[in-house]
Amino acid sequence: MNKRRRNKRNKVDTRIEKLFEFVERLGREIDKLLESQRETDKMIEKLRERQERTDEMIEKLRERQERTDEMIEKLRERQERTDEMIEKLRERQERTDEMIEKLRERQERTDEMIEKLRERQERTDEQLRKTDEQLRKTDEQMKKTDEQLRKTDIKIDRLAEQVGKITDSWGSFTEGLVAPSVHKFLVSKGFKNVVVGTNVYLAKDGQSIEYDIVGETEEFILIVSVKTTVRMRDIQELILSAKKFYYFSDKHEKEIRVAIAGIKIPANIEKFALRKGILLFKVSGDLMVPVEPRRYMKIKTK
Repeated sequence: MNKRRRNKRNKVDTRIEKLFEFVERLGREIDKLLESQRETDKMIEKLRERQERTDEMIEKLRERQERTDEMIEKLRERQERTDEMIEKLRERQERTDEMIEKLRERQERTDEMIEKLRERQERTDEQLRKTDEQLRKTDEQMKKTDEQLRKTDIKIDRLAEQVGKITDSWGSFTEGLVAPSVHKFLVSKGFKNVVVGTNVYLAKDGQSIEYDIVGETEEFILIVSVKTTVRMRDIQELILSAKKFYYFSDKHEKEIRVAIAGIKIPANIEKFALRKGILLFKVSGDLMVPVEPRRYMKIKTK
């Protein structure tokens, strides 16, 4: 009985001992767990701190992303403006290309013109060379002409002497030589109804005027002044007297032309008269030879 109790007690002790061992092991495990929990708490704290830093970083990244989005939006707008500018530049380039093409075509035409001008210049140079040669010949001819004119002046002077001897008066010279020459000239121009008068006297309102010769055709009146030697004042006086014709005459519908006849007409006076549009009659043989201007003077009354 006692033995059985001792055995039971031994078993209980053994179990208690095992229980203590278990408790000790459990305590050690709990210590380990506590140590591990402390480590875990530290890690959690670190993780919390890291998470806070991560949140801060995320916030910063969010802000940076917002700024990035703003920059992207601005870049997008700038890109759109850039695209518009590129399109405008492309259109301008197309217009520039068109202008360049037109300029190229114009340059080609200019080159053609320059080539033609060069050819024309060559022809002009050749013509100038020929003209120089012609002028040289003309100079020689003018020298001969001057000599002939000198001889002609001598003949004219002799003719003037002969006229003075043959005619009884200046009126006879006008009627006998100049008037027939004027009549012949007007008829040669194709006019049929030609009337030529000498020493034509006109009067009106107590005033009067006299013209050496007045020729009349279907179209115009020709007033002729006759002089031995024509001078500049003779031309001026002729123009002034011609302007008065309309006042003394009723033939206002006809144009007035003027002419001057002279035994001797100096070269400078001849050039001046023709440039003014005045018809000249110069001595040649038995008649006066007409020398016409390119354009006749228009007589104005006012």
